[in-house]
Amino acid sequence: MTEKKFWIHPEISALGRWQKTISDIAKVDTFCVLPWIHFATRPNGDMRLCCSANASGAGRDHTVGLVKNEKGRPANFGRETPMSAWNNEYMLSVRSTMLEGKIPKSCTKCFIEESNGVSSKRVWETYSWMQEDVDISELIKETSSDGRIPEKLVYLDLRLGHTCNLKCVMCSPHDSSKWVQEQKIMFPQYKSSVITSQMSWDQKDFNNYIKNLFCNIIFIIGKFNSTVININKNVEINHFKLD
Repeated sequence: MTEKKFWIHPEISALGRWQKTISDIAKVDTFCVLPWIHFATRPNGDMRLCCSANASGAGRDHTVGLVKNEKGRPANFGRETPMSAWNNEYMLSVRSTMLEGKIPKSCTKCFIEESNGVSSKRVWETYSWMQEDVDISELIKETSSDGRIPEKLVYLDLRLGHTCNLKCVMCSPHDSSKWVQEQKIMFPQYKSSVITSQMSWDQKDFNNYIKNLFCNIIFIIGKFNSTVININKNVEINHFKLD
């Protein structure tokens, strides 16, 4: 797929310039900085590569983009620490696949967007973090042949439930409580536990070990225990408080 380079745009466009800058530094066309610095959650606490890798519109397979443990189950912030999954087999596979110039299955959404001229999350996140002095070359240099990297979590995206004030057209009951009423109108016989089980997670243990995390930015959506923000005075907290 890399040989075709169907997603590479002319440098005359902003997208093309950003793509080329990233490719020139990473030496591959498929690099994304997020698997090296980032974790995100689903509203039920399941870990995911990023919000695009496991989005509401990802299709019927809601496990795509979830960070799975060695048993094939999604790693979950309510049961496990982020660092316990940082270098598990799934994450090693994602990183090594990218460095081989291939597209991980979880990341196809970004490359489809780029092929259509859209600046994907891969592009703007990687380019933005480069402007924040994240050294892509150093990250790759620190990566072992199997994809293992030092434990340096920089950016954490926490979704602490599905409570939301918005009902965006591309969303679903998994991520927005406002969608639940709409869903019930559309599907009067709706009784599936699949959605309800993904709307929240047990944060008790997570609140205990999050204080030991070392990262630069934590992005939070949802209600949470106020003691959580006392992680480190140097950590930037972006909290969207929802009622």
